[in-house]
Amino acid sequence: LRDWGWDGSLWKATIRETPYSFAGWNNLGRAYVKRKKYPLARDCFIVARSLQPYRTEPLVNLGNLMVHQNKLKAGEHYYQWALKLHPYNLQALLNLGNCLMSQKKYHQASEYYLKALKVNPRLFQASYNLAVCFYQMGDLAQAYLYAQRSLSLAPQHEPSKILLYQILKKQAQPSRQ
Repeated sequence: LRDWGWDGSLWKATIRETPYSFAGWNNLGRAYVKRKKYPLARDCFIVARSLQPYRTEPLVNLGNLMVHQNKLKAGEHYYQWALKLHPYNLQALLNLGNCLMSQKKYHQASEYYLKALKVNPRLFQASYNLAVCFYQMGDLAQAYLYAQRSLSLAPQHEPSKILLYQILKKQAQPSRQ
């Protein structure tokens, strides 16, 4: 069975037939990313954005592409841009938090994860990532709270279990004074 969503030839045909197809350009860009043709993907996302400048998908896709290429500042820029257009874009909030966390900007990352949880309180990834941020910042009480929350939302999530174990182990250690 063929996955047509990632088939570049389908989207190329769509663009030939309808050169102003936002979906055609955006999905062709995604197909190019899958094939590691990054400059072509970037160009497709830029065309999609020019066709519908108030849509956030191409900006999030550009951010994802930049992060995938380890261009974290550029990724951060595109996610911020998407959030200026749509402040409650869940994917942009979560991805911006991830991008900031990759740069060890835990305080800033936690702000975006908290915003993501306001949009969708059941998003276990945001709860888990918040737990990681608080753990890295040394706030074990908050880390514990969000690790527990993550596990209540996704009981089989192994990284949450491991983090919770690490938090409990660290809390049990006698403090050095």
